[in-house]
Amino acid sequence: MPPAYPPYSSLPSTPNGSPPTSSASTLSPALHSLPPRRFSRESQDFDKEDEAFLARVSSLGHKTSTARALWQKVASHTPLRHLALAVVALTGLYTVFASSRPTGPTFLPSPATYFDARIPFFDFNATDESEALPTAIAKSLRLTHEQCDVAFPKLWPQIERRRDDQKREGGVSERHLDAGGGGARVALIDGDLFVKKFEPFGTRTQSVLGSLHEAVAASAEPLPDVDFYFQPLDKGYPGPVWETVQPRPGAVGWLVPDFGFFSWPEPILTGYKGVLREIERVEKEVRWSRKLPKIFWRGAFLAPIRDALRDAAEGQPWGDIGSIEWRENGKGSVPLWDHCRYKYLAHAEGYEGAYSGRLKYLLNCKSVVISHPLHWDQHFHAAFDSDPNSPNQNIVMLGGNDWEELPETMEFLEGNPERAKLIAENARRTLAGRYLTPASTACYWRRMLVEYAKTQKFKPQIGDGKDYESFMLMGRMWWEPS
Repeated sequence: MPPAYPPYSSLPSTPNGSPPTSSASTLSPALHSLPPRRFSRESQDFDKEDEAFLARVSSLGHKTSTARALWQKVASHTPLRHLALAVVALTGLYTVFASSRPTGPTFLPSPATYFDARIPFFDFNATDESEALPTAIAKSLRLTHEQCDVAFPKLWPQIERRRDDQKREGGVSERHLDAGGGGARVALIDGDLFVKKFEPFGTRTQSVLGSLHEAVAASAEPLPDVDFYFQPLDKGYPGPVWETVQPRPGAVGWLVPDFGFFSWPEPILTGYKGVLREIERVEKEVRWSRKLPKIFWRGAFLAPIRDALRDAAEGQPWGDIGSIEWRENGKGSVPLWDHCRYKYLAHAEGYEGAYSGRLKYLLNCKSVVISHPLHWDQHFHAAFDSDPNSPNQNIVMLGGNDWEELPETMEFLEGNPERAKLIAENARRTLAGRYLTPASTACYWRRMLVEYAKTQKFKPQIGDGKDYESFMLMGRMWWEPS
């Protein structure tokens, strides 16, 4: 389980021995603690108020001796006295501000900087990439490019390979994008999103654009201008198309996070963050030792791969495979978070060879996810470790043909409970606690934008695009004013 938000007293210290603070929290006490000034025109000596005031100035980074020498030289001239006080005070405040504001990467050895005043300081370089991130960081959308690179290293090779392949293919031209059909064509110009073309497919396209907009709006660094085409269908398209899944092997598009990382309201009724909250609630209720020792799956039997799963588990004491009748108001359905009450969860791809969007949800449970050999890739699959000899194994991928190895796999896991528990814990740490977090999704989007921009052979323009905000509210490209 991802570690809880660390107490402030446990955070690493800055060079002066105190926890890092934001520039706002540092300046506010200093500004409000300066006493009101009342000058004595009759005396050239320091009075008690003078001493107190200069002591405060000294605490802001200036030695008292320096301030006293300056004071003594100008004290006989009242206008200069006022000016000197103002200069010393403002210089001290600037010193505090400059030393506390973010000035570079937020890694050691520069512990006085950090990526977001709302979350604790964290040294990514000091942690194992298989460990969970602190909760506050896992939820943050404001990591810098450098922090993202260090936090989620397994995600970047696939983007870099696609970038290099796209360059070898001659790059992305407007001709490629003009030829796109369905989905949405979108431009990012000066940090703002514009929808240039849109054909709805349920809420999938809107959800993907909502996820992208979150990442763009939260970016702490400038992003390049881009023009791209997104396709929401489970097909695998030729050319420089952005898509949520790709068939194995030979994919040529750009993989992006799927709609479920924002919201998939039709079957699930809540957004991704809502599902995570419910999963956390169930995981607190049901410890590993109390989880049901069965492999669980619910869905519609719309594909041979799912029929094979049912057949492999039929009659087995460890099997709990059932159907959902969507034409009967979802009869037989079980909320995704209640899947976490089982030790073993099956993942079966979907209708007519399409992928299944539930895998990311299952991997958030402290359960062993067991899958047949996958025919589709998603952006987070690069973080899988299915090696049965690895101490970091976080998913079980069957060999052979479909589900034929399921019985012997279940026998092994039930006979080796510590190994089963390790796989489940690894999934919670590495996948749920790092690679499936909102922070990871935002980082992935921004890295996609940066690398894709390197392949463009034209200057993106707004054209007839609608600003994302208006599009989001209206759900369409054109409407009559009312």
